[in-house]
Amino acid sequence: MKADLESRLKVVLSGKYRLLERDAAKTAIDLNLAAAEFKGLGGQVAEQEQAHEQAQADAMPRRAADRGAHAALRNQRGSRATAAGWRPR
Repeated sequence: MKADLESRLKVVLSGKYRLLERDAAKTAIDLNLAAAEFKGLGGQVAEQEQAHEQAQADAMPRRAADRGAHAALRNQRGSRATAAGWRPR
């Protein structure tokens, strides 16, 4: 009886080991796929960040020109208002 139970236990444990081994292999494959996808997405993010930085750098002169134009417009409007007799309170 003891020998019979031991042999059954060996069968059960070997089956469990095979299931765990298969699951570990599947998990390793999934992890490798996720790592590859993560690496690809990291490259895309780097490209987008570079494009964004370039767009910001390109926009800087326009923003400065816009600020200068707005300041000139405010000065011009202020000069007209002052000439018309309007004074700020």
